[in-house]
Amino acid sequence: MISEIGSHFEHDDTVIKESSNECISIGYEQYAYTFSGRSAIEVAIKDILINRRIKKVYMPNYCCQSMIDPFISNSIDVEFYSVSLDSRNGIKYNIDYNKDCDVFFAISYFGLEQYDQENIIRSFQDKNIIVIEDVTHSLYSTNSNLNVADYCVASLRKWLPIASGGMVYKRIGKLLVKPVLGSNKYVSLKIEAMKDKLRYINGEKINKESFLKKFIESDKQLEFRDYLYKIDNYSFNYLNNVNLEEVRGIRRRNAKHLFYGINELKNIKSMFPNPDLDKQVPLFFPILVKNGKRDELRTFLIENNVYCPVHWPKPKNIPNSCIVDIELSLICDQRYSINEMEYIISLLKKWDKEF
Repeated sequence: MISEIGSHFEHDDTVIKESSNECISIGYEQYAYTFSGRSAIEVAIKDILINRRIKKVYMPNYCCQSMIDPFISNSIDVEFYSVSLDSRNGIKYNIDYNKDCDVFFAISYFGLEQYDQENIIRSFQDKNIIVIEDVTHSLYSTNSNLNVADYCVASLRKWLPIASGGMVYKRIGKLLVKPVLGSNKYVSLKIEAMKDKLRYINGEKINKESFLKKFIESDKQLEFRDYLYKIDNYSFNYLNNVNLEEVRGIRRRNAKHLFYGINELKNIKSMFPNPDLDKQVPLFFPILVKNGKRDELRTFLIENNVYCPVHWPKPKNIPNSCIVDIELSLICDQRYSINEMEYIISLLKKWDKEF
């Protein structure tokens, strides 16, 4: 019996031990572990501001509020370029290459993106414009642009059962701004919630609403922590002991199964028509739902204990991408086997048939 698929990660104590090793190497010598993805962006901004003024950032309208807020909090004007759907590559960018800006912000989507961003990034760098790329979704793929952008930022806790975690990398020069404050006391509630969820999944009599409230409260603490806080010790140790090759392999296998399982559905399709799942590692497997029925499908899945997020909740006061209203992110992470993928596919087929 499948109890629940998706939502917050439960606790995993199988790889936790003390470690001083560094697990993520992408070719940058200058990097720092941060408390969150948002604080990683803020560290990059503060580092740039030491030597340069930033008046304006040019960023995609397909993003989340936490990517925008660090610029706003530093009194930086934000302008957006459009990200839309493309039948061949999945998505396309509508960029004004003559835009007057100080920072160009790029995002790699879902770890499955087929659009080559390297030329886009270099075109702005050629004009002496700093490029920050959010590589959260493509962090574990082998075809990412990690060595191209001036700064790369990522949220690590989207991938793994950790309580906090982000990273910032700098391509050239010393990273002068780094988080220095300990954060262990701010993650105890999150770790407690993760342990409660594990016990719940294992069949113990645990009040689900109780640990969900703990997750919500702990996420608020993540949101408002200053950029000077670093990753907590628990999460750092997990990162440096987890088998990332196993994580990559399971995610690829699960995504392949979902991709082929939904191929013949009439009202649901993969956002990316030809994902290269031998090189790419998906954070989620994104689908597009026809005729404004995305929320209806999401509710149906929740009623059957499958919890799929959307990317993203609409940010405030920006021209939204058309993608946000029709995209649903299917779960394909390392917690689950082919059995769970088959269950998700069976639900999608049932809903599609009754559409």
